Amino acid sequence: MPAMTRTFVSLKERNFRYLMLGTVGLGFGQWFQQIGLLWLMKVVTDSPTLVGVLAAVRGVTVLIAAPIGGVVADRMSRRLLIVLVTLVSAAQALALAILVALNLVQVWHLYLFAVLEAITNGINQPTRQTFIYDVTSRENITNATSLNAMVQSTTRIIGPNIAGMLIGLVSIASCFFVLAAMKMGAALATLMISASAEQPRTQKKESPWESFVGGVKYAATDPAILALILISSTLPLLVYPYNNFLPFFADRVFNVGAQGYGFLASSLAFGAVPGGLLVASLGNFKGKGLLMIVAYLGYISMIVLFSRQDVIWFGFAFLMLGGIFHAMATTLTFTLLQLWVRNDMRGRVMALHSMEGGLNTLGSLPMGMAVSAFGPQNTVTVTTMIALVAVSIISLFSPQLRKEPDAIQEEERPVPKPA
Repeated sequence: MPAMTRTFVSLKERNFRYLMLGTVGLGFGQWFQQIGLLWLMKVVTDSPTLVGVLAAVRGVTVLIAAPIGGVVADRMSRRLLIVLVTLVSAAQALALAILVALNLVQVWHLYLFAVLEAITNGINQPTRQTFIYDVTSRENITNATSLNAMVQSTTRIIGPNIAGMLIGLVSIASCFFVLAAMKMGAALATLMISASAEQPRTQKKESPWESFVGGVKYAATDPAILALILISSTLPLLVYPYNNFLPFFADRVFNVGAQGYGFLASSLAFGAVPGGLLVASLGNFKGKGLLMIVAYLGYISMIVLFSRQDVIWFGFAFLMLGGIFHAMATTLTFTLLQLWVRNDMRGRVMALHSMEGGLNTLGSLPMGMAVSAFGPQNTVTVTTMIALVAVSIISLFSPQLRKEPDAIQEEERPVPKPA
């Protein structure tokens, strides 16, 4: 198969194309939400600590909502669930836009909408990730995951810049109005996916709590899945929170405004697009786990170098290089999880992985306090160096990650015995 055809082979599937359209809408929406909400909090309070508190509140909510979303995703129609939570998310974005436009917004409103957005995103994210497996073939899952990640990265390039320009040239309210429209479009695209696309699942007669506990036990007893989740939990706590403090890098380190903040926020994605395309072009290759480990270490190293820069173009360059490594690492993580997990456990395991969004924002609280005390550069340098050591140790003591995923078809894989 020619390299170009292999790179985009998943787009031959009609249902996957509509899922990608929804990803575009939600991808833009994610960055409009983040840029708008964080900048609005900075304007209202000008406090790194309160920005960190806002992110932490969202993080705790995601930690609660994601497991619930995983359990529900394994029990009901994933397509219908995605549509419902996306419509709710669009409604809350519209309400916030109206409050901002009428100059009625208060600090407690920001916390409320952060919680509402975290609930919907905590359910939506693992369900959409699980749904990728339903709308493509097992042989093309690496390609489909790569293309999905590439689309998200593309929206990250364009979205923050558009959001920054809207805030600077029009108003903060316009950012949230566009956000609501994007999410409505994503819901419509998901409705176009065939209802028969979902993979059949064996329904067990168990309570939601028993279902959740069963998913946790399954992930904890599989060494490869456990190692992937441990790595995916380390970075959100120690590395990813730097994103929430880019407004302070823009303002205090690089001396640029809201548009400069949008430029910085999109820099990682400039590298993520070629990184995602690279993985997509490789197809179902061997050595995914080893390449994933190298990519994670490369990404963290680039964030360390970014944190020591005083010139925005150098900072942008290191974030862009980090984006190449990050796209490769996260795409391969999703791929390995999809290949390893049984379909009846897929929603719950992906939900455990998606809890990184909560850990990310939860890690923002101590980072916000450290930024207030020691500045953004010193804080990010120390936390990312700690993460570099932690990921190295997990990888060293997890030889399963360097092996090929189980080739046995998921219906033939042994079911772990109940404890």
